[in-house]
Amino acid sequence: MPAAKGGAAPAAAGKKTWLYLVCVLRKKDECLVASFAASKDVSSEDVTDIVGEKSGKLVVGKRYSEAADEGIMVHFVCDEKDRIYAIMTKSNYPQRLAYAVLEELKSSFGGEFGARVKASKPNGLSADAKPLLKSLVDKYGDPASSGDALTKVQAKLDQAKDTMKENIEVAIRNTELIEDIEEQS
Repeated sequence: MPAAKGGAAPAAAGKKTWLYLVCVLRKKDECLVASFAASKDVSSEDVTDIVGEKSGKLVVGKRYSEAADEGIMVHFVCDEKDRIYAIMTKSNYPQRLAYAVLEELKSSFGGEFGARVKASKPNGLSADAKPLLKSLVDKYGDPASSGDALTKVQAKLDQAKDTMKENIEVAIRNTELIEDIEEQS
């Protein structure tokens, strides 16, 4: 069950995103009632397959994370009204951030569209919910710019690490250059 066409991580149109898909399902029949994909390369079928395997065993409020394919994860949670909120991310997307997305999705979507989920047809709420779902992808798609303090610190550490590597490489080159000059003199 490939999460992306060709088995590779999908790429959003001209934008770096680690959050590929946001969707809401009805638990009783595993019907996808709303979804937004950041890329045409992802399929909501992967989410419905994974959720379907767990559907009868879902515990309200418990958070789940399952690998969909190499490099792809599906994170989901079920609420007390039998709505399942799910996202598809890059596999190294921070799990605590994935659960923050799910909580915001649950709160926002549940408040605005929750009453309509029970009677919705497949993808019946996608058009109405698109601005909300897209805003979550825009807000949380890049963990480094999502406003998550820990992720920002990690990004700064990675940047400092890269700078140190470059400095060490320059120092090694300079040492080799000095040794060459010493040998020549």
